[in-house]
Amino acid sequence: MTAGSRLKTLAVAAGALAGCEGGPSPLESPATGDPTGTVRLELGTVIDAQGRVTMPRTVFSPRDTVRLSFARPPDADTVTVRWIRVDGDDAGLVVDSAMQTPDSVGAFSSFAAPASGWALGRFAAEVTIGGKSAGSATFEVR
Repeated sequence: MTAGSRLKTLAVAAGALAGCEGGPSPLESPATGDPTGTVRLELGTVIDAQGRVTMPRTVFSPRDTVRLSFARPPDADTVTVRWIRVDGDDAGLVVDSAMQTPDSVGAFSSFAAPASGWALGRFAAEVTIGGKSAGSATFEVR
């Protein structure tokens, strides 16, 4: 191992440890949610029986199935989730999209897992409810 690769390994490890301190790294954004009508979105790889992400995170590997969940709004109509690339030459590319009419119980959840795996980079899950934006959550694939 060269000195340069050791430094890179240490930098990656330091970044991983920084993520354990409870706050997002500069490359990670927390789940969204504010009083202006957006919902709090959670991203992760596992959901529970109620449809909620059990261990929220914003960094994934190329082979992960990325899951999204949020509390079901009382007036939920049609929910659309678009999974979009937000960086690189193909920024704006819609990787996946789903439209659902949610049932009345539990949290709403959706997922994406491209057949060829996620490309490395930054992505966003954009949610609309009844045609109106309800928020987005960004994540990174490393």
